[in-house]
This record gives sequence, structure tokens and C-alpha cells, in this order.
Amino acid sequence: NGVSTNPSPVLCSQFPNTQSVVPDRRSPGCSGCLDGISWFRYVISVMARKREEGLTQRETQIMQVIWRFKEATVEQIQDHLPDRLVDSTIRTLLQIMGQKGYVAFRKEGRAKVYKPLLELSDVRKSAMRQVVDRLFSGSPDMLLAYLVDDEDVDLNKLRDELKDKKRP
Repeated sequence: NGVSTNPSPVLCSQFPNTQSVVPDRRSPGCSGCLDGISWFRYVISVMARKREEGLTQRETQIMQVIWRFKEATVEQIQDHLPDRLVDSTIRTLLQIMGQKGYVAFRKEGRAKVYKPLLELSDVRKSAMRQVVDRLFSGSPDMLLAYLVDDEDVDLNKLRDELKDKKRP
């Protein structure tokens, strides 16, 4: 039928600064196009940052403030960071963190109030899983052996922590 199953990118007449593998129905010989809203969602989903990227050091500092207060405005975050950042930088970081799925906000007057979408324990678990997978061939035992050998881990204290964790 002459329809390619793997279309090559074409410029979209609706969105001239983007390339699409989805044909534009207004182009001659085109088989169809996404409507504007669907196209926007498609572009955003392609561009959106992934949670797997993890938190940067600065994003972690911001999350710690939000976790501590359960929710926070940019001004509150700014007041509780270890060093001062301009509010536009904080807003940009919060936008990125929202794209990654770490925070959401609600409007309160003119201010946005940010809340965490994940608990600290979930973020810790994910970060540790990444470390174990990337640096220790997926073996938590290798990580623990490394910590005992290279870091000053007190095995008695570790045993006590594990016992406390097993108690109901």
C-alpha cells in the first residue's frame, strides 16, 4: 500500500520548530497527524526528564527542606538552604523536579506551595538501588562488603541497627 512503517521525520506545519515522525495531515500525501493537544503531550513526554536521573545535590537540598516542612514556598526554601540562591534558580529547579515527578504544587494567592510526591525513604531506596546496580553489579552484599572494608563501619552497631529493624 506504499505506507512506510518507519516514517522519516518531517517538519510539522502546526509546529514549525519541531520535527515529527507523525505525518501532518495537511501535508500532501500525508496519512494523518496528531491534534495540537496530543502533539503537545507527545513532545512534553519525549522531553520530560525521568525520575531515574535521580536528584542532583542541589535538588536534594531543596527536597530536604520540603520534606522537613511537609510543603514549602520558594521563599521558605530559600531561607532554609545552606547557601543563598536567587528565587528564579529555585523556581527552575522546582520545575525540573516537577518534571521528574518529585514535587507538585498548589497555588495559594500568587505563591506556589510545593509538596513532595515521594517520601524520603522511597528516594533513598531508589538512589541506593542505582548505586548498587551501577557500581556493585546489582549486589547489595558487594556494597556492604565495600562499606565494611573501606569505610569505618562498626559491625556491632550495624548488628544492633539490623536487630532494631527486625523488631515489630
